[in-house]
Amino acid sequence: MPSRYEVHFTGVTARDVQLTHLHAAISRVFDHDTTDHIRNVKPYSIAAPRPEGHSGIIIEIGVLTDIAETRLLKGIPAGRAFRFGRDIGQATAVPRLLGGASWAQLSDLPPARRWSVRFLTPTTFRDRDRSSPLPAPSSALRGLTLKWNALSGLAPIEHTGEQTASVWVSDIEGRSVPLDVGGRILSGFVGESVWRCDNDAVAPDVGRLLAMAQFSGIGSATAKGFGTVRVRPHALRAAPASETTDHEREIA
Repeated sequence: MPSRYEVHFTGVTARDVQLTHLHAAISRVFDHDTTDHIRNVKPYSIAAPRPEGHSGIIIEIGVLTDIAETRLLKGIPAGRAFRFGRDIGQATAVPRLLGGASWAQLSDLPPARRWSVRFLTPTTFRDRDRSSPLPAPSSALRGLTLKWNALSGLAPIEHTGEQTASVWVSDIEGRSVPLDVGGRILSGFVGESVWRCDNDAVAPDVGRLLAMAQFSGIGSATAKGFGTVRVRPHALRAAPASETTDHEREIA
């Protein structure tokens, strides 16, 4: 089932681990052949490393399928060495489970039309050959829908462009972070934004996709350190008669 794990490595520092190093080291745990490696929909996500002490890192890894979870647990035993560029890191323990949810649980959520989306690692949004740090719900939802339909085993999610356009960002607080990914500079957003949906028919699926995003990552390059998020839904409430339509600050 969709789950999040963290892995601790010693002998390497976060500042020395480039995203190409991260991807090369961890993706081979999951991609056992060329078909796996070139697959558009990845059943895993990899967060950019966080420092741990003076000579260690923590990497958060999300998995969406039982096969991906099995490969993670078998592929990173305690003591296994991984090459991160010029440095060798060693897993200090088996991956530690942080949390998980079944596909049925992700599908059956309390109704909401507003979500706080916190971007923990730089997140970039692709539109054709362009990548932008500006949170773009339509672009993000397209990618999340592909993963849901390919991996969940549940009824597919299908919405028109006009319907997904009903999801918009009502508030934002954060910054853009440029990162070098194999010689290409990608800017990613780090911070928090509030997403709203104006279409009651679309909102339940948006909630499902954003709940999945906490395991799959969001946006582009989620297997290369981008797009780690946390999502907090806001319960539906009746709007007071005096409530205005002006945008209010929603991020504390």
